[in-house]
Amino acid sequence: MKKLLFILSLLATYAASAQFGYYHDLRVNKEKYMVSLGYGLGTARWHSDLTSSAIYDKNGAVITSGDLKFKAKNQTKQYDLNVMFPVENVRYGLGLGFETFYLNQINLQQAVNANPSPASLLFDESFRFDKLYGQIEYIFFPESKSMFSVSANMHAGYFSFSGVQRINFFGSDAIARSLFLSVSPLGDVRVYSHTYLFVQPMFEYKNFKSQALDAPGIIKHNIITYSIIAGLRIDVSKE
Repeated sequence: MKKLLFILSLLATYAASAQFGYYHDLRVNKEKYMVSLGYGLGTARWHSDLTSSAIYDKNGAVITSGDLKFKAKNQTKQYDLNVMFPVENVRYGLGLGFETFYLNQINLQQAVNANPSPASLLFDESFRFDKLYGQIEYIFFPESKSMFSVSANMHAGYFSFSGVQRINFFGSDAIARSLFLSVSPLGDVRVYSHTYLFVQPMFEYKNFKSQALDAPGIIKHNIITYSIIAGLRIDVSKE
């Protein structure tokens, strides 16, 4: 309750300041050039297939092999930096993101097995995705000079990985296909000259495919992530 009252008091302060023109912005939304820095938390869900391949432990020993399917769920942390420039009612830009994962269990099912029922497998593994993307952001109310703004954002790009301790979990990365797409609403509020706080609830889909180290196997991962990112946006345009 105290946190809620504190947030409401901040909003009231912002609104009162806006009435006196302190937060009045001389630029309309569609004229702003944005640099954003954000941090986020999320949950990732894995749907993976290992065809004619194997899962190994950290010492390189085979845990199980064959045509394998598994599901997993884990928490993620995200760090994001991007830049955008406007063209009419749309902003275009580039971004760089870092997303950390920690898996502690996978629900494994072997396609060729006398007992095909799912089994839980302890699987302590941590790694990081490094993401490079292009983005498009549609600006709602592009002519507005309000301290608040709302937009719809889409990212599309590719990712690499680092820090994996188990061999073959991502197969041979030299010939891997790794793509992702995310969509999200985005809201921001002006808190100081050229400075905005933003919140961005995000849905993201990643697709990874690679040849396994034990040829002719194939590694496929489909990862769906739900997350929320918050941070600062700086309008670098001149008034």
